[in-house]
Amino acid sequence: MAMELIIRASRWVVGGERLKNGLRLPPIRAYMDDMTTITTTRACTKRLLEKLQKNIQWARMEIKPSKSGSISIVKGQLANERFHINNEPVPTILEKPIKSLGRWYSAELKDSKQVEQLKQDTISGLRQINSTALPGKLKLWCFQFGLLPRLMWPISIYEVTLSHANRLERLVNAQVRKWLGLPRCLSSIGLYGSGVLSLPISSLVEEYKCAKARLEMTLTESRDPFVRGAAPTLATGRKWKPSAAVAEAKTSLRHRDIVGHVQHGRNGLGMEATTPTWQKATPAERQQMVVEEVRHQEEAARCAKAVSQAQQGRWMKWEGVERRRITWSELWSMEASRLSFTIRAVYDVLPSPTNLHLWYGEEPACPQCAAPANLKHILVGCKTSLTQGRYTWRHNQVLKCLAAELEKRRVKINSMPPNSQPVAPWKMSFVRGGEK
Repeated sequence: MAMELIIRASRWVVGGERLKNGLRLPPIRAYMDDMTTITTTRACTKRLLEKLQKNIQWARMEIKPSKSGSISIVKGQLANERFHINNEPVPTILEKPIKSLGRWYSAELKDSKQVEQLKQDTISGLRQINSTALPGKLKLWCFQFGLLPRLMWPISIYEVTLSHANRLERLVNAQVRKWLGLPRCLSSIGLYGSGVLSLPISSLVEEYKCAKARLEMTLTESRDPFVRGAAPTLATGRKWKPSAAVAEAKTSLRHRDIVGHVQHGRNGLGMEATTPTWQKATPAERQQMVVEEVRHQEEAARCAKAVSQAQQGRWMKWEGVERRRITWSELWSMEASRLSFTIRAVYDVLPSPTNLHLWYGEEPACPQCAAPANLKHILVGCKTSLTQGRYTWRHNQVLKCLAAELEKRRVKINSMPPNSQPVAPWKMSFVRGGEK
């Protein structure tokens, strides 16, 4: 309340900057005890600082010039204009960078240094996780819940392009494959896709797009008219635009309202969870719906890429296969070798003779028969193994153990003397209507 009194008592001395749409930005904005002033001339800035200093001294507070900073831009170029508070100079951005609300501003007026620092932080974080003596599953957990959330804030506020996000994800993918014991040829679809097998790992590029779409919705649909009118165009490169992705997501959600609720799967009518419609959703729900739609777009792009993959995309042709989603609790209970075998078997990157022939030129024929020994042939397709009982051998060995134990119990029970006391037949008692 005290800061609001100071702001209202000081902002009337100057006028704010006028936008193209006719709105005039307020000359003073504050968040907690951080205050930002925006004026158009040097004289207006001096007059506003004098009024602010007078009102803050009246409130028994004090401004520290050494912890403040100033940026002066004249015709698109930085100017070395210096301002004073109580005859103490305020450092300019040319002297030292300024940090405001978690974002650094430097003399270059660009985010190139921050983007490079983001890359170094990613490399350093991955190196620290990899240098620990933890197993691969725990290293993966450290990245998912430790490093990735720390990277999302600079990705959201700085002008990080999609190309930089792809480079960061390639660095992450190399370590994730190493931690899970997967070959380097495995596509990123096997790590982040939601096909027949999905892992509890988040894609950095997908989180990047969701963060930019969320920021676009926050700025363009803000309840504050000044924020909504001064919303900047988010710079994400030429490959992907947040505004276009948000517009496409809104169009898809409006079309979904027109189509209505569609039943999926074999569940009964009304058994699936209903989602709020676009027309009746609150602003927070709309933002969440747009972010989820952006995730669906990214998953659709993965499926389109998987169709073009002749070997690792064969799972797209499977019919009647139940989808499996591995959770973190299942990941803890699974052995590392079992998890690696499951992923490699789904995407056909196991060292089968056919794959070894493609990779190293070895003999691709099956040692039991003359057919090519691909993954399907080894698991269920070799007629010689089927005739010799190789596929059912392990199953039969388990059944033999169960049969021996059951036979032992049967002989023991049959050798016991019969019970002399007759067993009373079991009766069911019914309660008539009106009785207790």
